[in-house]
Amino acid sequence: MKRAAVGVILLVLVALLPGCATVQIDMRDLDGAAAMTADLNRDYDVVAHFSRSTQAQFAFFDLVTIKEPEIQEILETELRAAWGDAITNITLKGQMTFVDGAISVAAGVLCGLIWPPYGFHAVSLFGFRTYTVEGDVIKYTDVATQ
Repeated sequence: MKRAAVGVILLVLVALLPGCATVQIDMRDLDGAAAMTADLNRDYDVVAHFSRSTQAQFAFFDLVTIKEPEIQEILETELRAAWGDAITNITLKGQMTFVDGAISVAAGVLCGLIWPPYGFHAVSLFGFRTYTVEGDVIKYTDVATQ
């Protein structure tokens, strides 16, 4: 009975530990301006709206980032594709989707089969998250003041 209680406690702790993932977004190298809101103090027209997803990979209870989400690349691509001057109304949503969780569980099961019984802990060693980036590409209409 003690063994089962310890197992349940450890399982609860493992379930509570993930969520420490850190993602750094550096917009200083973006060719145009980027803003989370539409208040740019200039006149503009929205030329395109976009919504794209990218995946990040983490390890050791999400404490170590293996692969950063390609957020800056998405913004640069959308800005160039629409021939815009800036991007505004940017929203960023990070979540673990069903597919992300299934990949982690599959990795744990595979490692468990290769290295029993310790390999089953690989579920908590590798994590995946999907980030959705959404925004509006704008073109300034007051070109004379640029």
